[in-house]
Amino acid sequence: MSALWTFNNHLLVFHRLKEEEDPMEVPLVFSAFWIQVHDLIPGFFSESMENYLVTLLENSLTMM
Repeated sequence: MSALWTFNNHLLVFHRLKEEEDPMEVPLVFSAFWIQVHDLIPGFFSESMENYLVTLLENSLTMM
């Protein structure tokens, strides 16, 4: 399965170069992701739930 931001199941990371920026010195180690959560009960999404989900995702990423 492929998506717009992958090629052969490899993540493509892009960086818009600023003027006089050396492309060989740009660390391509981060990528922004949107995460969509489905089936939350209306009114259930609060700041505390947001913090819980962020913590859950951060912990999941550190385990990789």
